[in-house]
Amino acid sequence: MLKIEMRTAEQTCAPLVVARSKVDHETKRLIATLTHVAQLPSDWGIRIGEIAHNFRGVLDHLAYLCVLTETNGRVPSDPEGIAFPITDSPAKLQSRERLRKQISSNGWAFIEAAQPYQGWDGGEFLPILRDLSNHDKHRLIQPALLGAAEWVTRIKAEGNGCRIALPRSQANGISMTGRPLEPETEVFSAAVEITGSNPTMEVEFHTAAYISLPNGLGVEATLDGIGNAITQLVASAHSMFTSETIGDQARDLPRRIESAHRLAPRPGVSVTVREVRTQEGSLWWEVLEPG
Repeated sequence: MLKIEMRTAEQTCAPLVVARSKVDHETKRLIATLTHVAQLPSDWGIRIGEIAHNFRGVLDHLAYLCVLTETNGRVPSDPEGIAFPITDSPAKLQSRERLRKQISSNGWAFIEAAQPYQGWDGGEFLPILRDLSNHDKHRLIQPALLGAAEWVTRIKAEGNGCRIALPRSQANGISMTGRPLEPETEVFSAAVEITGSNPTMEVEFHTAAYISLPNGLGVEATLDGIGNAITQLVASAHSMFTSETIGDQARDLPRRIESAHRLAPRPGVSVTVREVRTQEGSLWWEVLEPG
């Protein structure tokens, strides 16, 4: 049995993930599945939603400043129609008529070059921000505990009333990387020969854990990627803002990006795992939040 636990501030343990193995008589396979996956603290999802909202606000403000270069700092005629578009094709961008009618030619060229379909380094994070921001408008973004790059399974050739069938290549460790862990998820399968009436097999799992967005991407790397992409856009647009008033607002954008980063639930992003053996001989894991 594999148990992953998180120690709380009160130094008590609550199980996050439990995996158990059993021998299936019909298929003659040893199968390990997740039997329990706990939800992570809800405030992590709230904070990630706030970060997505703040990052999106920086982009929308950047689009607003591009419009101000056309109006010479005057209030735009249609401010509600100003939002930084994140589109998947030129046709979808051209449909943003309310913005296009107000923005300068240089500003529109900048918006076009900033679209993720242009293939610039970091642009792939903008659709992720768009989806996070849209998701946050409707319901809580809840992170999920994932398996890391390595999920190692160790089994003995002989069990109680069964043994691993040959060839060993029929034993399948299933990668958990990039997949939210959910109850009933199969994590291991191996063909066995049943030699007794009550077959059991000792299985050990060795894994790590990290906190992820619902799409399977790691929280820390994704938020850093989004922040870096927005920082690039702000820096590349700076030369358009020659007016002192507009330039002052533009110089404030990096501070807003940094402020958004500080909201990230960093203690929950990376976790360390250590092995603990119980008196019954079961293999446990403790996941400890770094201080």
